[in-house]
Amino acid sequence: MSGKTALVTGGTAGLGKAIAAGLARQGATVVVTGRDRARGARAVAELEAENPQRRVEFLQGDLLIQSAVRQLATHFRARHDRLHVLVNNAGLLTARRQVTVDGIESQFAIHVLAPLLLTTELLPTLRESGQQGAAARVINTSAGSHRFGTLDPADLNAERSFKPWISYNKAKTASLLVGYELARRLSAVHVTLNAVDPGGVKTDLFRTAPVPWYVRPLMPLLERFVAQTPEVAAQTFLSVASSPNFEGITGRYFSNMRERRSAKITYDDAVARRLFEECARLAHISTRDLSSLGA
Repeated sequence: MSGKTALVTGGTAGLGKAIAAGLARQGATVVVTGRDRARGARAVAELEAENPQRRVEFLQGDLLIQSAVRQLATHFRARHDRLHVLVNNAGLLTARRQVTVDGIESQFAIHVLAPLLLTTELLPTLRESGQQGAAARVINTSAGSHRFGTLDPADLNAERSFKPWISYNKAKTASLLVGYELARRLSAVHVTLNAVDPGGVKTDLFRTAPVPWYVRPLMPLLERFVAQTPEVAAQTFLSVASSPNFEGITGRYFSNMRERRSAKITYDDAVARRLFEECARLAHISTRDLSSLGA
């Protein structure tokens, strides 16, 4: 990774920070994003202390807001003319239905639309970086719980029904469908896209996840004996991001250092195309942008 540049969203804590640290140790210039500037400054200071010879930067941006996603991409391009690895890691799990300023249910906005929009906005830089050597790599953070998700194309915004985990799993299912379709379109421009499921991870999202009252007392035990540390969970991301073994591999799903099959619905190409087009509409990605993706 020496001489390469990586961008990790949600990189100021937890899994994202562990991924950023690993990429820095491999020699990359690493840019992390987050909503809180003070938290970002602390993360950069800690990452630089661990890797004093490496360059680590912070870019502030709220990925729930589409204009902020575009602004984040603009700020990145102003500082960097290359991007070799993009890790779309930012996420959330809400106890109640929340709607963004763009009118999108927040979990769908950050897990599905934000990665699509940010990748599209940064595509010229990714494509140019890939043309200089090995393909640029995009990685979307997935979740094994997507297998329990049901996708209702008529209710992507969870207006009819919202339950925290159901909506979260639905968003993760949609993320895979959109990601696989995007991977097919990117194959012509020397950019790969894969999904990585980190499994249970000891992060704030795990600790604060909305669960039934009778499960809450078990969470400390689950965290202790089942969940992995962010550093362990980051290893699959680091391999997919940097190992020569993954050169040219795209549209795949990885977990615990192995390629696996995601839920059956995620391989329905017709559903993926329709969902991709609807998400492009919701994210206001233009026809020109879609053409540049090989649509």
